[in-house]
Amino acid sequence: VLYQKRDGRSGASQMAELTLRLERARGAGVGQDLLAEAEKQLRHLKREDGQRAVAEHRLRLALSARDHDELQRSVRQVRSLGRAGLLEASTLPPSPAASARRHSSERHDAQRPEEPHSARLLEAASTTLRQLGE
Repeated sequence: VLYQKRDGRSGASQMAELTLRLERARGAGVGQDLLAEAEKQLRHLKREDGQRAVAEHRLRLALSARDHDELQRSVRQVRSLGRAGLLEASTLPPSPAASARRHSSERHDAQRPEEPHSARLLEAASTTLRQLGE
């Protein structure tokens, strides 16, 4: 039911959409076992999103303090959470609004490419680690 954050939307907006889809599924009479699995995945997504936010915060603090050891630990933690991905590919088609946002953002990608926040933090940490190592 859940999907990776490849479309550039925040975890909060994805969780809101997934919660809405879950409510629609309840109203449509989807089986309880499928609903229970979807709720379990949504809880996992929320927990993982919280862990990622904490790891990014620790990385920002380590960057501010220019603490070499803490930078290395925080970089490893953010990378491991990023590698885990959010969850599996969606079995549900994207909503029309999400599809429109994706197509709209694809038109602007050539004009204004944006990296995910974690990627920018990791790049800054890598640069700082190189500077501290010199």
